[in-house]
Amino acid sequence: MLSYSCKYVFKKENMLVNLVMGAIFIGLLGYGCLKAYRWYDERKQKAAQTLFSEVLREYEKVVHEQMQGKQSAQALEQQWEDVVVGLQSVESGHSSTVYGAASYALNASIAMEKKHYDEALALMDKAIEGVSKNSPLYYVYKTKRALMLVDAHKVDEGLTSLRALAACQANNYADTAAFYLGYYYWLKGDMAQAKDVWKFFTDKEINEQKEAVSPWTLIVRNKLSSCA
Repeated sequence: MLSYSCKYVFKKENMLVNLVMGAIFIGLLGYGCLKAYRWYDERKQKAAQTLFSEVLREYEKVVHEQMQGKQSAQALEQQWEDVVVGLQSVESGHSSTVYGAASYALNASIAMEKKHYDEALALMDKAIEGVSKNSPLYYVYKTKRALMLVDAHKVDEGLTSLRALAACQANNYADTAAFYLGYYYWLKGDMAQAKDVWKFFTDKEINEQKEAVSPWTLIVRNKLSSCA
């Protein structure tokens, strides 16, 4: 009877040890997998950064050559196609990285230049989906999309988006949305609307000793004073 009890106790202890060791093993395995994932993610981000940097250099080169006006339209078209192919390779191979999202945003700009508005907006949506709401790029991309809507002749939708972004307390770039919203009305000659929107800047007390002052404030003041 005593022998049976001892065996029972040892069996329970062995089960407990096995459970503890199993938990430790799973924990170590999880930690190892996390380390391996971080290592893999870092390598993936690095590869995406390298590829994106190469494509970005080509993009800037084509923009420069287009501004100089020395290339033929056909040659420029081919260069733009090459840039698009490069961006698509980043999108397809690194869509889960910030560089994948940046490639979608850059490709959206190219599509806008070609007046392929629906394609451009779809690409911009993918750029927004590719970044976290906590990313500083999230509201930058949202603002870019709102401006694209205006350029795509979806003015009401674009202005509504800009107004919402300007009022969003979570948006660290609300001043940019407010500036462009007011600037739209200023370009249209609607000074009453422009002034109303730009109260975002003029109603706030700007302390010159503060390190962070909106870069749009001085521009707004100059534009409003020119209309006074």
